[in-house]
Amino acid sequence: MNIGQMFAKSINREIKPVVKPGQVDDATVKLELQEYVVTQELQKHFAAFFSNYRLGIGAGTDRIGVWISGFFGSGKSHFLKMLSYLISDQKVDGKPALDYFIEDNKITDARVLADIRAAESVGTDVILFDIASKSRTSSAAKRDVITMVFLRAFNEKLGYSYQYPRMADLERKLDAEDKLTKFRDRIEELEGIEWSEAVAGIDLAQDSFVQAMAEQGIMSEEAARSWCDRVGEEYSISTEDFAKLVRKHIESKGDDHHVVFCVDEVGQYIGDDSKMMLDLQTLEHDLAVQCHGKAWILVTAQEAIDKIQVVNNVDFSKIQGRFDTRLSLSSSDVAEVVKKRILKKNDAAQAELEAVYTEKVDALDTIIKFSGEMLEMKHFKSAEDFADVYPFVPYQFNLLGKVLDAIRLFSSPGKSISYGQRSMLSMYLSTAKSVQNQEEGILIPFNAFYQGLSALVDHETSTAITEAQRSEFLNPDQNETCFEVEVLKVLFMIKNVQEFKAPTVQNIATLMVSRLDEDRYQIEKRVEIALKKLVQAQLVQNLGDNYTFLTNEEQEVNREIANRHPENSEMNRELATLIFDENYRADKYRYPYLGNRYSFGFNRKIDEYDALSRPDNAITVKIITSRGDDGGDEARLKMISAGDSGDHTIFVQLHDDTRLNNELRTMLQIQNYLRSGTAGRITKYRAICEAKQDEVEERRQNVKVFLKQALSEADIYVYGSKLTGGSRDFETRLNDALKQQVERLFNHLTDIDKAVSEQDIGKLFADADQMRMNGEGTGNSRALGDVRNRIERNSMSRTVTSLKTLLNTFTKEPYGFLPVDVEWLVARLFVDGTLTLTMNHEQLSVSGRNPQEFQRLFTRVENQERLLCDIRKHATDKQKRLVKDMMRDLFQKGVSSDDDEELMKELQKECRTMLDDLRQQQAAYRAEPYLPGKSTVEAGITLMNALINPITTDAFYTALENAQGDYSDFKETYEYLRDFFEGGQIKVFRDAHDDVELYKRNQSQIHDDTVKNVAESMRKILSMAEPYEKIRNLAALHTDFNDKFLSLVEKEAAPVKEYIEGCYNRVFQQLNTVRCKDHFWSAVIAERDDAVYKVEHVGNLNDLILMKSNANQTKIQWINTIDQYEAAHQPVAPAPVSRPAGGSAPAKVVPPTPVRRRVTVSIQDVTDGSWQIDNATELDAYIEKLRHALKQKLDHGDTLNVDIW
Repeated sequence: MNIGQMFAKSINREIKPVVKPGQVDDATVKLELQEYVVTQELQKHFAAFFSNYRLGIGAGTDRIGVWISGFFGSGKSHFLKMLSYLISDQKVDGKPALDYFIEDNKITDARVLADIRAAESVGTDVILFDIASKSRTSSAAKRDVITMVFLRAFNEKLGYSYQYPRMADLERKLDAEDKLTKFRDRIEELEGIEWSEAVAGIDLAQDSFVQAMAEQGIMSEEAARSWCDRVGEEYSISTEDFAKLVRKHIESKGDDHHVVFCVDEVGQYIGDDSKMMLDLQTLEHDLAVQCHGKAWILVTAQEAIDKIQVVNNVDFSKIQGRFDTRLSLSSSDVAEVVKKRILKKNDAAQAELEAVYTEKVDALDTIIKFSGEMLEMKHFKSAEDFADVYPFVPYQFNLLGKVLDAIRLFSSPGKSISYGQRSMLSMYLSTAKSVQNQEEGILIPFNAFYQGLSALVDHETSTAITEAQRSEFLNPDQNETCFEVEVLKVLFMIKNVQEFKAPTVQNIATLMVSRLDEDRYQIEKRVEIALKKLVQAQLVQNLGDNYTFLTNEEQEVNREIANRHPENSEMNRELATLIFDENYRADKYRYPYLGNRYSFGFNRKIDEYDALSRPDNAITVKIITSRGDDGGDEARLKMISAGDSGDHTIFVQLHDDTRLNNELRTMLQIQNYLRSGTAGRITKYRAICEAKQDEVEERRQNVKVFLKQALSEADIYVYGSKLTGGSRDFETRLNDALKQQVERLFNHLTDIDKAVSEQDIGKLFADADQMRMNGEGTGNSRALGDVRNRIERNSMSRTVTSLKTLLNTFTKEPYGFLPVDVEWLVARLFVDGTLTLTMNHEQLSVSGRNPQEFQRLFTRVENQERLLCDIRKHATDKQKRLVKDMMRDLFQKGVSSDDDEELMKELQKECRTMLDDLRQQQAAYRAEPYLPGKSTVEAGITLMNALINPITTDAFYTALENAQGDYSDFKETYEYLRDFFEGGQIKVFRDAHDDVELYKRNQSQIHDDTVKNVAESMRKILSMAEPYEKIRNLAALHTDFNDKFLSLVEKEAAPVKEYIEGCYNRVFQQLNTVRCKDHFWSAVIAERDDAVYKVEHVGNLNDLILMKSNANQTKIQWINTIDQYEAAHQPVAPAPVSRPAGGSAPAKVVPPTPVRRRVTVSIQDVTDGSWQIDNATELDAYIEKLRHALKQKLDHGDTLNVDIW
């Protein structure tokens, strides 16, 4: 039985595989109704739609948007047409559309049928159209907005012009006025053609339109001419105005009339135009608001609306709420339609095929199988399923739908198709027809669908496949069917199917299976050979195990990529990253000793490329590839690995790394191409570049796999030995080699036999006394000897040894100690007394700091260069005796230890104290420069500094010996100086100094020679450099001077006292003459007593002169103060009044006589002191001078009282 004889209905019968909205003739509609298959999924869709639609019948609803989605060719247009037939209650061949559904049991649910009948019960204008066909142009840049397309379709449905909206407006107006028929008849009469033709050619028929308008009074001739000129100009209408236009039409019809817009391929028309999407959303909203559920919008699109979130950065989540009736057609729905309409078998074929399945089921499981990460690839579920689908395979329904979607998205013809020129149904039909004459036993391979898709394939791809068919390399015999080209077709079809993630030889072979008895091994071999030839022809690219069809642009890109040649250094750099980031992740090798506390960095090389090179790394690991120059036989690699070149290199030789190098090279070629930015600037190459970026990552993963295998099989050479590959991983084997290298290089590492830490350094100082007492050992004796010997050698060669020097030495080969090891070793030798340590010119003492401070001192990096080490040198007995003598003689103290360092510290401590005292005394000389011993203090400061400055014991004892002479001189004079300051002599000295200064101040007033002689004797002693032995004489001289000077003062004070008392008596005389006596008397008495007391206790002759002068001035001040007060408190007498004769006129007030102020001045204030007159002329001159001075005082208008006492 051949294939064509198996079908229940003739495969060659008339079937409309492609449904077009514009084909609505009776024959087409009848065939569509008869052939339509309502699947289980479609049953649900019909129920959902009519249930929602019924809400707007006899009531209002705003849920008027219906979004029908499905992949390219899934039957969306057919479903939309069926809804339009049922809504409009279309009669076909005298029978309602619903009857076709009922008779064929397409819909049996009574509730759904009731909803459909409710929809049929109201008058409805169904406007079914493909949206692109109603746009005035197919250009994406000039497409009409959604509202304009709806307006054109609406006008056409009402019988008005759809080309010119302005003409339709005129028609609508004339129709409302019942003038349209008459106007149309006149135009047809004038033009001699039908109305529609005249409208289409209005540019040529303009005169007729103008004439008819003028004749019928529609417009004036001038206005008509202007209107005709503008009829074809740009026209716009808002969504709200259009909605109002639809509402007006509905209201004119009455009886719950409906308008339903059934619009095909809206999704494809909108594309990624955000303005179109917003227009559709607004239109749906305004129709819902204006028409209250009497106007509906049904649209189809490839993409489900709930997947439309953002278009060109505009959020369209709101539109999902507008189209809340969402119906999605799936591949399973298509499969059911195909099986019922095309593949349904007759009884004989059904039975025979079920028997074949039972026989071949195991073979089918072998030849129809997919591996890897794939989308759902269905197999035959049962014998019945096999018979229903045969000669197709179940996976093809889902995969073909994905292929159609991919072509729609990525193929230029696929993007531009306005409705399904190639539906799934049509492709299954055409493919089935192509094999109808073949005998049972065949299977349809997936490449057979290419013919049905050919119209959707872009020209460049089609040309490439045609040229491949003609290629002598691929098809040398020029056969009509070339297996390599068929494989190429399959790769093209699945190229952009994201879900088909594993286009491997095995999976492609499954797609190419064409017979039930196919040999799986042979078909895979044929596919593998074909793929190799296609890769060679640069039509296909392989990436690991996957193969991909290349478009012309991708081929061009691949050719550019192939022309890029990465340098070996670039490949090695990438390889180094992969090796040491993926296969040996540790940045250092940890040696398994004392708890893995020792780690060793190593340099990394790939051939001659330095991946990591640090001068402090003693070991190098070098990877040898087939691209390098170091490759060779085993004997050579053993020899150079055992050499004494000093780089201590471990060699890792990779074997059979061709695949690795090829994959790595291709990956870098692509990277270099992408970085160049050349292709990214060309729009059509951007998607390819994005794919190439993904390819880079895939190839990187392949490189990792190949590299891991190569490393696991590599030979490793270390010190003349070869470590062969085995079951252990690369990291373990390399660690073995590094261990051998470390043990040879750092052969003193085990001198550290006890692990130490920073805390252990602090513990050394905390336990220092106990360790010295018990001689307790702390381990690491060999390492301590290493450090001590190094410092001794440096000392002998006069080389300064810092902690940093020791760290640089002992952290490298042959030691490899940790820094904390070296720090602990130095600290241990210091605590033992083996070393002296100095820092910042200060010798450190074990007891000078607490343990935590010492721990920080040794471990902080900033201290490493400043901490200097030396072997300790001990003081001689003579040097120690010098310290003890000085402590006893100069400081009157003993010593507490015989240790040379402690002796130094004790003496330096006392010297510092004395230095402070001497500096204070030195400062005292600035306040009392007359004091003796200044040179002695300065010599002492110099001596103390000489003994304090040395920071090492060696330097200290040397300085002590050098200062013996200076010390002897200082000791002798310092004893006198100390007695002077501490024994009371300084008071006597200061008293004598004060006496001499007193004498100097009063010298002009002293005429007693005995006082002068005593003062001069004291001055001579005070001026001596070392007056210590004469100071005892100063006490007697001080007493003698005081006695004589006080007697002199008492003698001179008597007349002054008498004068002062006379001045105050004059004030008392004045007080006795005034009324305010009591007001001032007590104050004057108190002031007089104070002045007399001061005279009686005066100690300075000069003060007596001042006291006398002050008494006279005070007298005058008191007299003036008393006079002023008295004048201010005089009683006021009434002013005298003069009365005129007769007593008739008012009395005149006589103004008071002005009172002159009395001012007292001393005769001393107006003269220059005492007068000495030798003749009458001098007398006249002095009297004139006095007269002039007194006259100046009178000029102030005061009464002058001259006191001449």
